[in-house]
Amino acid sequence: MEEEQIAEGWRQLCKSARREHLAYLQTVRPIEHRPILQPDGLLYCVRGPEQWEPVPYTLESRAEVTAQVEGYVRQDQVWSMAMVVVGVAPEQQAGQLRFRPALLTTLTGCGSWEGKRFEIVQSLELEPTRVVAYGPITRMSSLHGIGDWIPDSLGDPSWPRECWRVSEDGSTLLRGQ
Repeated sequence: MEEEQIAEGWRQLCKSARREHLAYLQTVRPIEHRPILQPDGLLYCVRGPEQWEPVPYTLESRAEVTAQVEGYVRQDQVWSMAMVVVGVAPEQQAGQLRFRPALLTTLTGCGSWEGKRFEIVQSLELEPTRVVAYGPITRMSSLHGIGDWIPDSLGDPSWPRECWRVSEDGSTLLRGQ
């Protein structure tokens, strides 16, 4: 692949990572409202910008699923591996470092994109009756260095945004706008 094609291919993969991140964001729930069978995260074999094959995992099965996806990478020459998971991210507030719930997405290149990495971190408020997402930040990294974190609207300038809430009578789950 020519350098220009390689760069454009990576841009398309990063665009797809943003799409998958936003799709997963719509499934995030506080622990009180989370279905028992909902996976803790997704690992993906990425075979192209529109071919993301999800492999759900739980904390207990993460090592096994990671080995499975890495095997696909070696066998099938996939374009990249990706992960989307709810975890924690460090945040500095009033001079103190604290950890806050966050939706984390990582895209790791393979083959022509070996050594490239794209990350999305989006802070969340996981309250018992609602989920609020704050503006995401992203960074690009490569074998040549780690990029700076920068604000990224992911194509939606309306952050912070309520992503989910319980209705006033407590019976119906509603998606916020």
